[in-house]
Amino acid sequence: MASLPRIYRSTDPGAPQLSGVAGSLVALLDAVLVNGYGVGADVKPGAGWVRTFSATNKRVYRNNHVDGSGGYLRVEEPSATPGYAYARAYETMSDIDTGTGAAPTAGQSTNGILLLKSSENNGSSRPWEVVATDQAMYLFVNYHILPASNAYATIPAFPFFAGDIESFVPGDKSHFMVGGNTMVTPVNTYGDGLLYSTSVLGAVMPNGVSCYALRSYTQLPGSAALYLASPSHGVNGAAIGSGGVVFPDPVSGGALFERPLMKEGAYLARGYLPGAYSPLHARPFSSGEILTDLDAFPGKTFYVKWFNVLNSNSPSAANQYAGQFLIDLSGKW
Repeated sequence: MASLPRIYRSTDPGAPQLSGVAGSLVALLDAVLVNGYGVGADVKPGAGWVRTFSATNKRVYRNNHVDGSGGYLRVEEPSATPGYAYARAYETMSDIDTGTGAAPTAGQSTNGILLLKSSENNGSSRPWEVVATDQAMYLFVNYHILPASNAYATIPAFPFFAGDIESFVPGDKSHFMVGGNTMVTPVNTYGDGLLYSTSVLGAVMPNGVSCYALRSYTQLPGSAALYLASPSHGVNGAAIGSGGVVFPDPVSGGALFERPLMKEGAYLARGYLPGAYSPLHARPFSSGEILTDLDAFPGKTFYVKWFNVLNSNSPSAANQYAGQFLIDLSGKW
């Protein structure tokens, strides 16, 4: 049976530390996805993924193959550039470097999806959080260490996602997706990313795709490019939860939400981003806040997560660059 979401943090007792040292990210993923960490009352079990292959600074993980797709996630940390890593999904894998049905393909992204670890190639620790089930995970990393006076000091840049989206295709087994950002190497600027540059559902697919599923909704072989769609927000080129209606909503007196969609083209909604809800307001809640029994969601518990789409040591305060979404902790994704 699919597991409920669990929050993992770098501040947890016994949690692995992430840094600019090669191997620190896969050690973190080993602990979070597979082995767990901590002792006694502080123990946190792994999310329920399986580590299928392992080599120096490389890992292959597989999500739940019974309730989920059983998709494979390959992560590699290049020794020459230990401040970041690359990820790619596969339909099958026979060893650490060999697989079929890659997403993205080499033609879509030469090295795969970039994962930011640290702006420094040393052992200085970086704050991180993961929210995961046995089918999907969100990874947040504070790539830069900013002064406490900076409004973005605790806001991670470019969240990374791997796992099954909530597909609209009956019996879909190719809905395993990886998504992060469009950068090839880190640059001190912004770029399209998983939760940024939303596209109106009816618009054609834009440039700058940063999310890929194993196959299209047609189920024909070949990696499918996906893009975040905001059905009612109606804003192109802005982070979800970065603007919209004033808060509280002047009509209802409360908060308005929607489910972010992943689309494959104009009016081609593949499914929901799992466990995610987007406020139709500009960051109405505090980062890290736990929300329970909201009017529209009785009995549900949500975790509020802010994010930035700037990879910089002095990020802009422009509203469209800082977003917010809610992650459902009370239900299976």
